[in-house]
Parts: sequence; structure tokens; C-alpha cells
Amino acid sequence: MRTSALVMPVVLAVAAAPLLAAPASAGRGHGHGQPVCGTTLTRDTVLERDLMCPGAGLTLGEGVDLDLRGHTLRGPGTGTAITVTVAGSNRVGNGTVTGWATGTAILEQGVVEDRAEPGPLRVERVTFRGNTRGVDASGETSLGGAKPTTVVRSTFTGNDVGVVSAWFSDVRVESSRFTGQRIAVWSNAEVTVRRSWFTRNTTAVLVYEGAAQVSRSVLVDNSRAVTVGGVGSADVSRTRVVGGDVALTADPLGTVVVRDGAVAGAGTGLLVQEGAATVERVAFRRNGVGLRYLGSDWGTTTVRDSVFDRNGDGILSEADDPALELGGDAATRNARWGIHAPGAVDLGGNSARHNGRDPQCVGVVCAP
Repeated sequence: MRTSALVMPVVLAVAAAPLLAAPASAGRGHGHGQPVCGTTLTRDTVLERDLMCPGAGLTLGEGVDLDLRGHTLRGPGTGTAITVTVAGSNRVGNGTVTGWATGTAILEQGVVEDRAEPGPLRVERVTFRGNTRGVDASGETSLGGAKPTTVVRSTFTGNDVGVVSAWFSDVRVESSRFTGQRIAVWSNAEVTVRRSWFTRNTTAVLVYEGAAQVSRSVLVDNSRAVTVGGVGSADVSRTRVVGGDVALTADPLGTVVVRDGAVAGAGTGLLVQEGAATVERVAFRRNGVGLRYLGSDWGTTTVRDSVFDRNGDGILSEADDPALELGGDAATRNARWGIHAPGAVDLGGNSARHNGRDPQCVGVVCAP
């Protein structure tokens, strides 16, 4: 669900002289001077210097772009730095947004518009630092009205939540970096992440009653890399996950699909607890436990053609559960169990050797 409604504070302007009330709208374009806090921009605008706002930030009208030109848009710890109307194509780029409740958000149509057709928003080469939320692309509750949002080559550092996708929104994140967030990307709608880096976040990608696709990305030393619950789903492909407490989690009613990737050095590589998972061609190496399965009434967990090498345990099922299916998996040189999966469905082709505990496989037949 959407985390909270946007609150627009009293509009103020910043000037070197005493503060004056800002006009309801203003247009500042290329070569037309520094924009004023609290105004609605009606033409493409460039910051000429850093802008510090004691109240409201800037609103972009339909079809208006904002070029920060290397400058900083700084807030008072509340309010929204850049509010974007639903209609029209907008772009925000080339600078830093810091010190706001929300860095960039969509103006709810119910406030000033009559259900306009959404246009795209592109956020490129922007650093969001020390905000409660960096980019909130959420639409309007049951009214929809989300603005398709693309975040490219941007950096998120020290925000509470980096990117929010909720209420019918569709967000694409490409070639961006997330460091030190409580939640880097939160999906209650649709999120696609490609070629991005997540480092030392509490949770890198959190999905609840939404969907996420993560591909060709690197997630390092996040306490939890990808966590899914509440009828949510995540598809993780060609992605490397390193370190952290739990790399991938299928919480109750959550579904995780992971293919053609690697998980290394985590406390637990994949934890399935009342969720479901599909694992294909994934290498789990040097984790405390490669796969820990606690049982599920939600769906089937199928693990195929994957490698579990030099973990504490390779595959450890703590439930006698036919909802776990194993086929073509290889467990080698794990310190304790190779494959311990009582009651699992044996799809054939599993193998185990040089693991610390005998028998090498429990619940399925393994070639030596």
C-alpha cells in the first residue's frame, strides 16, 4: 500500500532578502533566472545555483523538464522537493536532492486535475541523499493515475526508502546505485531493476502485494537482498548476491523465482518460510546454508540444475514436505548436510559427494 499521503506545506520563497510569499505559479526557463521555492514551473528550467527551501519545493507543469545542472535542491526535512504533474512528459536530471520527506513525487490528480492521461517521468543522474523517500512514483489509491517512471544512472544514499512503487505505478530502475537505505526499492505495484548495484542496505528489494524483476544486477552485504511476501512475486535473473544475513526470502504468500545467478557468502542463501520458490541453474557457494526450507502451504518450491558447494549445509529442509521438489542438483564439499530433504519429491539426477554428514542425501536418491 502507499506509505502515506503527500502533504504540501505552506508555500514560501527563498531570497537573500527577508522571505516573501511565493506566487501560486511561475515559469522560469533557460536563461530566465533562478526558480523560486514553492512555484509551479511552466517551462523548462535550469538551476543557476544551489536552492535551499524552508517549505515547499518545486512543481513541474505538464511537459516541463528540470535540469539541476550539478546543483543541490535542499529541503527542511519535510515536504516534497520536486512534485510532477501526471499529464505530460517530464525529466529531472543532473544534481542532488537532499533533506526532504520526499525527493520526487507525483501530484495527485484529485488535487488539481481531472484524471489526466499519465505521461512518462525520467529521472537521470540525480543523487538522492538523506531523504525519507527518494522517488515516490505511487499513483492515487483506487483512482490509478500513476506516471510511468524511469530512474537511470542515479544514486541513492542514506534515505529511509530509495524508490517507492505503489498504487498502480510502473517503475524502471537502470544502472543506478543504492547504499545505506533501510529499504532501497519497495514494490507494492510493478518494478523492473536492471544493471544496478545495491550495497549495505537493510533490505535491497522488498515486495509486498506487488511484483519485481531484477536482472543483471549486483547485491552486496545487504542484510536482506530480496524479500517477498503477501501475494507478491520477484523474478531474479543473471544477478549476483554476496553476503548479508539472508540473500533471498520467500515469506508467507510470497513467490521467488531465481535463475542463472550466484549466491555467495550469506548466512542463508534462500529461505522459504510459507512461501514458494523456483530455482534454476543457480550456484550457492560458501553460505551458512544454501537453501533452508521450512515448509509451505502456499505453493511448490522446485530446485533444478543448481550447485550447492562449500556451504555449511547445502539443502536443508526442516519439514517433511512433498511441496519441495529437487532435480539435477549437485551438493559438494558442504561442511554438514549435502541434501537433507525428507519427504521431498525426487525429480532425479541429483548428486552429492564429499559433504560432512552421511548419508550424503536424505529424501532423494543421489549419485555419488
